[in-house]
Amino acid sequence: MLICHCKKVTDATIREAVKNGARSRGLVGRVCGAGTCCGGCLPAVDEILQAEREETPRGLPMLAVG
Repeated sequence: MLICHCKKVTDATIREAVKNGARSRGLVGRVCGAGTCCGGCLPAVDEILQAEREETPRGLPMLAVG
């Protein structure tokens, strides 16, 4: 499902970013662009982040962005 209309980012792309270590809005935005334009998708991004946090075991490495 399309979540970020501005950047054409789907929920699957956001979930993949979170599974690969993007654990915050900012990191999701850096990885795939969601939430970096108008911000209208941020509530949906937050829901995906929360759902993925609940499903993903703790102790996974954080995504290094540099």
